[in-house]
Amino acid sequence: MTDLSHQPPALRAPSRDRPRPERAIIAHRRRRYAVGLHWSQGQADQLADDARSLAKQLHSDLFCIRGRPYADIGVGRTEQGHRHGMIAAATVAAANRPGSWAALVEVPEGIWYVAVHDNALIGPCDLLFANLVEAAQHLEAQRANHSWTTIYGPRAANISDAQTITLDEILGSARGQPLIALDAGRRRLFRAAAAISGVAILFGAWTYYSHYRAEQERQAFAARLAAQRTAGANLPPPWQTQPHPLAFAAACADAMNQLYRPNPGWEIEDLNCGSTAPRPVPGRPTLAGPAVASITWRRDFGHLVDLLAEYKSGLNLDPASTGQNDQLITYQLPLDLARAPRAAAPTQPIALARLDLLSFASTYHQTIGVRQPTSPPARRPQTNPNAPLPPPFYRAAAIQLDTLIAPEHWQPLLDTPGVVLTHIKFDPRQTKWHIEGTLYDRRPTP
Repeated sequence: MTDLSHQPPALRAPSRDRPRPERAIIAHRRRRYAVGLHWSQGQADQLADDARSLAKQLHSDLFCIRGRPYADIGVGRTEQGHRHGMIAAATVAAANRPGSWAALVEVPEGIWYVAVHDNALIGPCDLLFANLVEAAQHLEAQRANHSWTTIYGPRAANISDAQTITLDEILGSARGQPLIALDAGRRRLFRAAAAISGVAILFGAWTYYSHYRAEQERQAFAARLAAQRTAGANLPPPWQTQPHPLAFAAACADAMNQLYRPNPGWEIEDLNCGSTAPRPVPGRPTLAGPAVASITWRRDFGHLVDLLAEYKSGLNLDPASTGQNDQLITYQLPLDLARAPRAAAPTQPIALARLDLLSFASTYHQTIGVRQPTSPPARRPQTNPNAPLPPPFYRAAAIQLDTLIAPEHWQPLLDTPGVVLTHIKFDPRQTKWHIEGTLYDRRPTP
């Protein structure tokens, strides 16, 4: 390692008798560069160790190294505005213009003196002066000790054989070396420890919040369930709000007979009865909506005027909807259920009623589907306060039946306590009936 006794005054150890060092930073193309570093040579195989040793010897806290094929070491100070990761301007200039040369470059911050000796940076070769006079005097003093092939400087410096050059030409587009903090290892360790601590804190906060949120949801669900149980005693069960199946089937048959008005050139597309409200959801109370019978005609070769006149004169009805360029015409007629009796309350579990229905269907060689009743959700763990709550006092199973026998002849089905019909459809092509409903039973109060 070279002798360090010749360092310039600006890089000597801080003293109470000397003022604080000025900032040694220049700006170029929206980027800041570090200047005013003390440069020396180290051993190529231990360049980093030599750089740290030199920084400690000069009481500096930053260093920069130019590795192979060079062995340059530069040290700087935070007091001069240098920062970890900042590029040393001298390394950029040496990489951009190899050889042996010296330059005085005018920069907004003053005059930057930079010198390269056989592609290396040694000694006071990277200084920032406040004025051109001091910078020119320093260059002339160094010129006697070095054999530079080229000298650059402004004309105002009156340096013999000097060529003019700009900062952009000195730096060019070459890449330089960054400053490294002397305690960079400890900084990385501290940052890693801080990151780990932050993750631990976040995980603890997330765990606490998760438990807190789960407890809040559990309490909210318990409150909603208690309120539903209290209000459930005052709500009528769904079978009390639905017409008796026999009444529903009779009203449906009567309305279908009125709507069936054959007209030459028109074919029945659809004929059904049902509520205009959404289909009932098994296991949840659904009040009966307005029930209507509906018939849809498809045009073959008939005239629209004839069909409209038939319904207008016979039933005083206008089409409920039209589609496909008047190729489909739909008429609706409300079912007369205002005075119909209500459905009977269930008297046996769904399982027993299901067996009776299956037995009756097999007698007529028909097939009836009775789905499994909805399980009481209150027995399953639930924590979502927005989840639909179970009805408190009954269960329900969906019924579906496809048969060639008209609904009014299914008296055992329609007379079964707890049965509610919701939809009846007739397929004229296959002369088949499709029936949908719900089978209810009571369950113990939770």
